Amino acid sequence: MSGAEQARQLPPHRPLAIGGVSAAVFVAFFVLAPSLVQAKPILLVKPPFLRATSGSSNSTLSNTTCKRESLPVGPTANITNGELRVKTFASANRAAVGHPGCRASVSTMDWFEGPAFHVRTSGPYHVIYNWNISWNMTSTCNGILVTCSNSSSAEIRLFANVYDNTTGAWVLAASFEKTVYRILGPGSGAGYNWTFSLRLSPALNSKDHYLLYTGLSTASWARSGCISAGCFSSSTTIDVGDHPLSSFVNGAWLDSMIVS
Repeated sequence: MSGAEQARQLPPHRPLAIGGVSAAVFVAFFVLAPSLVQAKPILLVKPPFLRATSGSSNSTLSNTTCKRESLPVGPTANITNGELRVKTFASANRAAVGHPGCRASVSTMDWFEGPAFHVRTSGPYHVIYNWNISWNMTSTCNGILVTCSNSSSAEIRLFANVYDNTTGAWVLAASFEKTVYRILGPGSGAGYNWTFSLRLSPALNSKDHYLLYTGLSTASWARSGCISAGCFSSSTTIDVGDHPLSSFVNGAWLDSMIVS
């Protein structure tokens, strides 16, 4: 399983899991839409949050003569202010003649959980997670265009769900995800104070207690090798939190969790 695939899976954490089935939900994504919540919230959660978890996966997390993978920052998640920080680096260098090349990958996940809650009546509800993100991302390649077109990939994503603490099941069978930014092949991109609202509309049961859940994942890989058109090497950097070296303050902040 690749690092990118690992980053898209739900984490192994299952609080008080005792089995159950998932409710049907409808999911939508909105950018720069703080006025979406029309009804009075029954729950508004701001930092500090209940719990934070961080994790990473790599092909080896070690240096070799052909590849390098590292985590210069984090990943870390701070429940006090809702901040997530992570910086990843992966590179695959051109190997000796006759060597097939190599591939390096780094994936991370950071997420927050909100407090347990219940609703008075069963029916559809809105669950909204408001994020603010600043980042830098680069992907480079040493080779001609045809060899570099699919040499690397880097991606930042947000994800969200609701956990039914009574039945031990996720409300969504798989977390809803939205891409913040993605690069395939050489390129770069940056964002400063981008705001995102992830909106779920699940049917909730008044007899059950639920946990709010949202986070950020990164996934990147770089490869090297030689094909008939020539040889190439590549590298990727995803920076969501390397404060001292950035022209602006990178990082991701979970501003609020809302149920209405």
